[in-house]
Amino acid sequence: MKLIVVDDDPAALLIISEMTRSLGFETLCADSGEMCLRMLQEEPVSLVLCDWEMPGMDGPMLFKKLRQEIQGRYLYLMLVTGRDDKEDLIEGLNAGADDFINKPVNPEELRVRLRSAVRVLELQETLDQRNTRLKEANERIEQTLESVTADLKLAADMQFDLLPKEQYLNGVAANWLFKPASFLAGDIFDYFLVGKKQLVFYIVDVEGHGIPSALTSFAVNNQLNPSAQGMCVRNLRNASSVEQAVLRIIEDLNRQFTTSDTCGRYFTMVFGVVDLENGKVSFTQAGHPPPLLCSARENSVSEVGGGGMPIGMFESAKFEVTTVDINVGDRLFIYSDGAVECTSDEGELYGNERLNRALERCFSVPIEKIDNVLDREFIAWNGSGRFDDDVSMVCLEFSEIPAFAKNELLRNEKLHSAPTADAMNDSDMTINLTSSNGQSGKLNGPH
Repeated sequence: MKLIVVDDDPAALLIISEMTRSLGFETLCADSGEMCLRMLQEEPVSLVLCDWEMPGMDGPMLFKKLRQEIQGRYLYLMLVTGRDDKEDLIEGLNAGADDFINKPVNPEELRVRLRSAVRVLELQETLDQRNTRLKEANERIEQTLESVTADLKLAADMQFDLLPKEQYLNGVAANWLFKPASFLAGDIFDYFLVGKKQLVFYIVDVEGHGIPSALTSFAVNNQLNPSAQGMCVRNLRNASSVEQAVLRIIEDLNRQFTTSDTCGRYFTMVFGVVDLENGKVSFTQAGHPPPLLCSARENSVSEVGGGGMPIGMFESAKFEVTTVDINVGDRLFIYSDGAVECTSDEGELYGNERLNRALERCFSVPIEKIDNVLDREFIAWNGSGRFDDDVSMVCLEFSEIPAFAKNELLRNEKLHSAPTADAMNDSDMTINLTSSNGQSGKLNGPH
C-alpha cells in the first residue's frame, strides 16, 4: 500500500519514511502541504502522515483542503505532533484527522497505528465495492422497473380496450365507470347485442388485485366474447329459453374455472340477458353485490337478485336465475364491491345506502353524464382518488326497445276498439303497457 509522509524537516522526513518502508509500505515523500496536495491529485494514495507544524500550509490546513478537494476515495489522515492539549486534539479532529501519533515517533506505535489505518481503509474499500455493486443493482432494478411499468401500462391500455365502446344498442343506452386500484384491475365488464333481440351484460370481480387477478379477468372476458363460436351466442341459440341459457353459461364458467390448473382464483359476477322482445331481464348473481333497479315510474332504487356462490370455488355450486320486468326509463346498475367499500379519510365505508341515495339523485342526470357524476362522488368521499379496490359500475337505461313500442301500439289499438263484455270476461292474459312518459298500466286481452 502506498502512503505519503509530509514534513518540512528533512531529517524527520527521512526517519519516518524509512520506518514506513521497513513496515512494507511504498512510501512517497513531500516537504510541504502544497507538494502533498499535488501528489494526491496524481497518485491513488489513501494514507497520509503529516507533521502538524510546517511553514505556509500546516498539517490541519492541508487536511481541511484534502477533505474538500479529494473526492471519490477515502483518505486516512494521521497528524504527527508533539502537542497533547485537549484543544489541539479537537482542532486536529475538526480539520479532518483520523488519528494522531506523538513525536518522537515510536516504531512499534507507528506499526500498530498504521495497521489500524490499513484495516479501516480495507473496510472502506470493501464498503465502496459493495456500494458500487448496490448502485449497479439499483440501476438494473430501475431499468427493469421502467420496463415492467411500460409493460403494465401497455397491459392496462389493452384491458381498457376490452371494455365496451358503444353507448346505444337497439334502444338501450349504456354508460360505465372504471377506476382500477393499480395498473391492472381484477374487474372487467361488457355488454353487447346478440342479433337484434337480446342484449348480454356482465360484470366480473376477481378476488385479489394486480396482475394475477387481471389475467383471470382476461380469461373470463375471452370466454364470454360475442363471437358466433363463443359461450354466450352458442347457449342463447341452443337453449329453449333465455333463463336456461343464462344458467348454462354460468354453470359452464364455474365448471371451467373450478377445474382450471392455471387460474386458481375465484370471482364474483352478475351475468344477464335483456330480452328486447318482451322487456324482461334475466340474470344470475354469483356472489356479487345485487343489481340495483332504478324505477323511473316510482323514482325509487331497489335491489334485485338473490345472491349465490362465487364462481370457481366449488364445482357443485348451484345458481339461480332472477327475471324482472323493465319499463320505459328504468335503469339497471351493476357494480363491484369496490364502490360500496370505498373508504373516507376517517376509514368509514361508503356503503350501500349512500350508493342508493346517489343513484336517486341521478334520476334527472342524463345517462351520458352519470359516469362523471359518480366519479366526483367517489373522489369526494375518498378524498384522494386512489382506491384500495377496483371500482366498476355499469348503467343500462331502457328507453325505446321493441317491446315497449309493441306494447304502446297494442294499447292504442285497444283504446280505440270496443271489446264486448263476454270478451272481457273470457280474458286471462295480461299485457304490460308502458308509455313514453314512464306511466304504465295493464290491458286484458283474449286468451
